Amino acid sequence: MLYVYFGNDTPRVRQKAFDFSRTLVDGEVQITALTAQHYEEGMITDVAEGVSLFGGRQVIIVDTISEDQSAFSSLLNLLPVMETSPHHFVMIEGALNAAEKKKITKHAVSAEEITAEKKERFNAFLLTEALLRKDKK
Repeated sequence: MLYVYFGNDTPRVRQKAFDFSRTLVDGEVQITALTAQHYEEGMITDVAEGVSLFGGRQVIIVDTISEDQSAFSSLLNLLPVMETSPHHFVMIEGALNAAEKKKITKHAVSAEEITAEKKERFNAFLLTEALLRKDKK
């Protein structure tokens, strides 16, 4: 099963993903983190189709694999394997383009996009515009 958290607000994305992964943990669950630096070809397939040594399900946190483009493209091809696995895959990513988002959400049980609130920028020319309008307020 695949659960995806992505967006441009990295701290909130990470927090929501870790909070969700804690809800999946019970006495028989093992948590494994997988990053771009530790990713190797075939790793996801082995975990998805394998059986835990101590039995039970595993929670695999796939953390920003998109930092390594070749690993990310390999991961995108393995989405159907992750979807049908009895183990839980929690994927953390930054902002995704439309094609990647569509492909990932197609295979995910749930996908949540978390975006940062846009800050209102100060208009430096506000005073000038008021003077041009002869607005005395």
